[in-house]
Amino acid sequence: MEVFQHTFTQMLMLFAIMLCGFIARKKRMTDDLFDGNLSKLVMSITLPATILNSVLSDSQLPPDEVILTMFGYAALYFLFAAVFSYAVAHLVYRKLNRPARGAHAFMMMFGNVGFLGFAVLAAIFDDNAVLYAAVFNIVFNVVLFSLGVFFVAGDDEQTREKRSVKMQLKALGHTLTKPVMLASYAAMALALLHITDNGPIGQTCSILGGMTVPAAMLIIGSTLAKMPVREMLFDGWSYLTTLIRLIVVPVGVYFVFGLFVSDPYLLAILVLLAAKLFGKVCPATLHAAVALELLHNASLVHDDVVDESTERRGQLSVNAIFNNKVAVLAGDYLLATALVQVGMTRNHDIIDIVSCLGQDLADGELLQLSNVSNLHFSEEVYFDVIRKKTAVLFAACTKAGALSVGASDEKAESARLFGEYIGLCFQIKDDIFDYSESKEIGKPTGNDMVEGKLTLPALHVLNTVKDKTAEEIAVKIKNGEATPGEIAHLIEFTKQNGGIEYASQVMYDYKEKALSLLASLPDTEVKVALAGYLDYVVEREK
Repeated sequence: MEVFQHTFTQMLMLFAIMLCGFIARKKRMTDDLFDGNLSKLVMSITLPATILNSVLSDSQLPPDEVILTMFGYAALYFLFAAVFSYAVAHLVYRKLNRPARGAHAFMMMFGNVGFLGFAVLAAIFDDNAVLYAAVFNIVFNVVLFSLGVFFVAGDDEQTREKRSVKMQLKALGHTLTKPVMLASYAAMALALLHITDNGPIGQTCSILGGMTVPAAMLIIGSTLAKMPVREMLFDGWSYLTTLIRLIVVPVGVYFVFGLFVSDPYLLAILVLLAAKLFGKVCPATLHAAVALELLHNASLVHDDVVDESTERRGQLSVNAIFNNKVAVLAGDYLLATALVQVGMTRNHDIIDIVSCLGQDLADGELLQLSNVSNLHFSEEVYFDVIRKKTAVLFAACTKAGALSVGASDEKAESARLFGEYIGLCFQIKDDIFDYSESKEIGKPTGNDMVEGKLTLPALHVLNTVKDKTAEEIAVKIKNGEATPGEIAHLIEFTKQNGGIEYASQVMYDYKEKALSLLASLPDTEVKVALAGYLDYVVEREK
């Protein structure tokens, strides 16, 4: 909600400035000459300054791989947009002549990333957003003056000449040497070289760049004042193109990118949120997030080998697809890569956290294996296991995130405890799923019992409801001797005697403990995000 309010407020301010430009044009305070000269000023001086300032003023630039990845995403976007726009133009707009079809294809493919796009980004988001737009702009202009020219050109002799390779190269060369493009190249190079400057150069760019937003909005308002609104309102093709450009294309891009870009990982997100709670995400934060996610995946691969599991969240496990040897080596590789990443943090405290985490995870596995032969139904041992197998991982994420931005020891410890509570909630919720018959969860009902593990719901019932048959089945489960029918019986027995309700209550108690740690913090969007993260862990369906 806070993000929405911020965005809405900033957009209102932009529209207010735009309205001023609109009124100025209607009152004849501006004209085409004024708009043209002001546009030249923006494109030649203030906007290049804005782009350069996005790097020079930022002491914590994004990692090189993020910048280069953004460049690749831009290319991927235009590959999709070109194919899609060309196909739609010939299928949906086939009744129109070629220039008209090309114009609509052009509008579907290209948006305004000139002073309008940069101005909006500069007003709403941080400096990194402007840097990403500059990187995107490089690819944008290359495609614009190649495919873009092809789209809008007609069939007469004059337009065919414009479509020639020679003319396109000439137009492209002219565009790629404009001040905005030169500033985009410089910004990308400075970011990759990690060069910043808060001195005279950076401050000069900051002052000049500050003129971009109001000047751009005034130009747009003045331009809108002279447009044929009546014709625009009754052009059905324009409405269709706008619908495709603003809804269909973004949705299509989302699904196409989904084939190449993985969803954010739960643990990595937690590291970043914990960092933002106490400071600004920096390269050390990102390396810590990657390291912990890799270590987590290494532990899962090894865990499946130990448990002889053939599935992980509804998908075949590594050892099932290949074999145990490959799985162990793959896990070792992930572990080694995690150590490389944590070393890149250059933070001894974070390195210590990750090193100890590896020990704790292994200790948790050993404790769980030894507990199989323990015929006592101990909740205390259960919590010892899940603290070392799961909670310690979440705790490491929150503490590492806090330390990466220079949080005090007290704050780092508070962050660690918050993470531990989240981890306990996560594991209890996972254990509750074992009693569910939903196919969306990704593991069969009673899978933990098949593996010889008794979790919190069953342990509570076994300790509070003295039933000889249930106890005998529980012992068989620990010994790996229980039949599917006996496992089904114990699951049903657990449900009927309030085991699920008890475990859920324990989980919600830990959730409240976690929320109490957040209560003392200022109300920020990060605090809201962490609360939402906690809600997701507790309320998720799989």
